[in-house]
Amino acid sequence: MPPRRAATGQNAPAISANHFCWTCVCILGTSLVGQICLVVSLLGRLAEVQHAGELQSTVKIANASTTSSIDVEPSKKGLATPAAVGTSMDFLAVACAVGADQDATVLFIRSYQRATPNELVLLVEQMPLESDLRDSGVDLTRLKLERVLPLPSMWSMLSREDTYIFYIHQYLQRMPGQVKIMQLSNVDDIVFQADPFAWASEQEPGLQLFLDKPGVVVNSGKAWKLIEFCYGTQAARLHSKPRIPAGYMIGSSADLQQFVSDLVGEVTARGACGNRPGAVSAAENFMAHLAHPGISLHLHDNRRGPVWSGEHVPANSFVSDAENHVINEDGYQYAVLRSYHAHDELWRNIQRKFDQSQAPAESHAPDTCAVFHVEACDMPGHDLAHTPKDTESDCCAACVANVGCGAFTFSLSRRHCWLKRPGGAKKSNPASDMRCGVRVVEATQGLPPTGIV
Repeated sequence: MPPRRAATGQNAPAISANHFCWTCVCILGTSLVGQICLVVSLLGRLAEVQHAGELQSTVKIANASTTSSIDVEPSKKGLATPAAVGTSMDFLAVACAVGADQDATVLFIRSYQRATPNELVLLVEQMPLESDLRDSGVDLTRLKLERVLPLPSMWSMLSREDTYIFYIHQYLQRMPGQVKIMQLSNVDDIVFQADPFAWASEQEPGLQLFLDKPGVVVNSGKAWKLIEFCYGTQAARLHSKPRIPAGYMIGSSADLQQFVSDLVGEVTARGACGNRPGAVSAAENFMAHLAHPGISLHLHDNRRGPVWSGEHVPANSFVSDAENHVINEDGYQYAVLRSYHAHDELWRNIQRKFDQSQAPAESHAPDTCAVFHVEACDMPGHDLAHTPKDTESDCCAACVANVGCGAFTFSLSRRHCWLKRPGGAKKSNPASDMRCGVRVVEATQGLPPTGIV
């Protein structure tokens, strides 16, 4: 049978003009409604973006750009107020408190918790009493305590200033999950004025490291001899490079973990070189300036960046705003203060602000110092801790409050207090402005006698 032909001409179904017009109207109407919805959606999104921009413009931000005198990358601006980025597992701080002074640890935790709502993992050798932390004003709901694992034999011979990085490395290897931005540090001599994650989230992805005072270079001071010993002829390549103090870093989680792993491997591989104090600082400067393959690394200036290191800044030459925040050359708050111990007045301000255990002198009981024999003398060695104090009474009260303290020395001119372990020997000097006090009732305090009364 031949194939049937399609109907044509008069046999095709007819479409009326009215039907055709209404179909066109429906199609055009549907298209018009869709376009109107799209325009409304775009206008709403534009309003949200504009509102966010207005909010952001009201926040005072720090210009972390650098000068052309050093070989560093310009930083984007960072938040200069304690306004935080918000609680999120995108942000995590890990800090090592092994062997650290209790007062310094409390200052670190309390200033961090005031500056940011994000969680802090604290690496400790012995678990502290929760009641002690709570009494010090620590928010335990935002603090995770992790007990460290034993060090391998080579690392156990290093100084505490070096071993912190291995403890952090151990934790990173067993850390559950991943985060976007991490902060890694020890707790010694570090406090916070603003949220470091707010600044870091505005930067280019990568590892953020922070330079020492301008003019402080790698080939200056005792550290240079160690670098020469460790790296031989390669050390010459570090001449005139700006020094990077060890102990604090922040940035993209993957870059930080890779850098820490490489840093631990570098120190371990150096063997005998690694057994000297400062080995981690030497390796960190070498890697940051010369050898960090696969890691995006950014260096930031001490004068205009978000992190201030006061170790080599002349004593008490920092600049503060009306609220006693240390500010940079552009007038913005630093987010992080390092080496504040080098500046007694700054140290006092920090204690008043964050350490609620610091009681005013007039609140001390009149007989607080009655348990001490006090005279004009000094007592070298046996240091337990040191801290600025305004009066001798404040100093002896600090010793009473510390269960391991058997004596103290106090400088009248410097207004500084040193707490001493039992067992030291005093050196009498009636002409000195140093005062020393030794417990005379130590047996009732559960302490071994010092033998120096």
